[in-house]
Amino acid sequence: MIMLLLPFLGGCIFDPPEECDNVSIAFRYRPDGTECRFSRYIGHVTLLVYGDDNRLVQEKPLSGELCNGICNTGLNLSPGSYSLVAVGNAYGQTVLCSSETMETLAITSPQYAEGLRIISNDSLYLGRKELTIPKYDYVEDTIDLESIHIGFRLLVRGLRNIATKNETPPAYITLDNLLPVYSLSEGATDPPQTYYPAGTYYQSSGIMVSEFNIFRGNNLSNVFLTLYDSNNQELKQSNLGLLLQQAGFDPGNIGDIDIPLEIIITGLDITITINNWDEEELIPLMH
Repeated sequence: MIMLLLPFLGGCIFDPPEECDNVSIAFRYRPDGTECRFSRYIGHVTLLVYGDDNRLVQEKPLSGELCNGICNTGLNLSPGSYSLVAVGNAYGQTVLCSSETMETLAITSPQYAEGLRIISNDSLYLGRKELTIPKYDYVEDTIDLESIHIGFRLLVRGLRNIATKNETPPAYITLDNLLPVYSLSEGATDPPQTYYPAGTYYQSSGIMVSEFNIFRGNNLSNVFLTLYDSNNQELKQSNLGLLLQQAGFDPGNIGDIDIPLEIIITGLDITITINNWDEEELIPLMH
């Protein structure tokens, strides 16, 4: 009888081998505090696992396409204490720098890391969990993620009033005094920088449309949105925090929404406002 049982003693019940998971981690995002909306907002998760010395022991990318409402994954971890960090939506506008330890982990844009002009951040989410793995046990837990970005969508109208003959955009915008790095200990940090959001210009209708994100934790009362023409001449500047207050937003407490900015150029008059312009209205103009 003992000989018959021997083939089964190498299974996951006793000392789990590398191919066996002894941890199940679910990821959850509840923007209203109750209903899970993970799959609506988050399409990818990078999971970082740190040991009790705060050094990285495992990194695991997870595609949201495999998730249905709540995304989960398995891990194989030796008994001990761990810190888990989940970064949601780290796509092309995100790099995780110096991830070897939790203290040095810095979330930023690839342009800033390379000393180039910053275009935008991704629509990023962050979650953390402390975990203790006992011997000969299976652990299940959940990481709740929170938004660490503020999204904007921008519409510029009337660009034919300042357009040149070629098809290049006749104007561009900048946002000054933005913090370009997010760390676990400090939130948004590093010396303030200027962002240069990219836009799509539709010459026939004279409009430009742009979508971009910045880190939460910026003092938006110190951030200025500026419109320039193609000759780098300043056309109009507005304080972002003041624009938000005038539109009824609390700059320090913005939900997970995209703020609709609108710039209208009519002759010599230029206005910058927060106005809930209709994307459906623009479809006939995007040719």
